[in-house]
Amino acid sequence: MSIGWQKDQKGYAEIVEAVEEAEKAGMLVVYANPLYDNLLLVPMDSRTTASPTGKDEYVFYRTGGVSWAIPYIAGMYALAAQVKPQITPQEFWKIALETGQTIEILHESQTYQLGPILDPVALIAAL
Repeated sequence: MSIGWQKDQKGYAEIVEAVEEAEKAGMLVVYANPLYDNLLLVPMDSRTTASPTGKDEYVFYRTGGVSWAIPYIAGMYALAAQVKPQITPQEFWKIALETGQTIEILHESQTYQLGPILDPVALIAAL
């Protein structure tokens, strides 16, 4: 779901209950709440998409948001399920984290490690 929710929002208890029910049924539920203890990075910026202003128009967005990452992860899970139909959400997430790549970036004379970044080729190969 390309949305997140907070405890003080109307409907919070209902959405949490629905997510728990879906997860108990074995579904992968991905949503835009920050999960800093289990972070997996995916592309979410610099996209060209169909434009909301016209049928034959396109638009380029330089920056995106967390909600843009959700369809990417869902699509990757669908591909993983084609390779291994019995894959569970937990196994998918574990392998995605294990096969993710970490890169180093230099910013203002400081080196930072960024990752894990989802690596579709490595994830599928691991399956």
